[in-house]
Amino acid sequence: MESINNLNPKVVILDIQMPAGNGIETLKAINRGITHQRDHSANHPQREYQEKCLELGAKYFLDKTRDFDKLIEICKGFVERFRAEEKLNEMEERYRVVAETATDVIITIDEQSTILFVNKSVERVFGYTVPELLGQPIARLFPPACETRTRLG
Repeated sequence: MESINNLNPKVVILDIQMPAGNGIETLKAINRGITHQRDHSANHPQREYQEKCLELGAKYFLDKTRDFDKLIEICKGFVERFRAEEKLNEMEERYRVVAETATDVIITIDEQSTILFVNKSVERVFGYTVPELLGQPIARLFPPACETRTRLG
């Protein structure tokens, strides 16, 4: 458990039968953030193990004697997902830098025309601080005569 806590991995692959305790107790400890576990062993049919592991948050339960190919495919899927997440994080960072350094006002709203994001240029152009506008209707930035034209729909 100490290694898992120190490394903080994105994926943990457990075996039900472990030298010190078992995979179910380890899964419980991971979910609770406990750094130690009690020695616990049990002899249950595989179906009960599977149900318990899935109940505790395991995404997959494989039989290592016949599902090895599935494990490889699952791992490939994780790698693809992590790469996509990295690209998304890079794109978000680029957007953040552009939005924060732009001299033009950038505003993001939702379907109800509620302001979700504004950059700091809003202070110079409209006189409001960023916190004052977040969660407010976009109509707040415009005179009442323009209000009907600022609503989406």
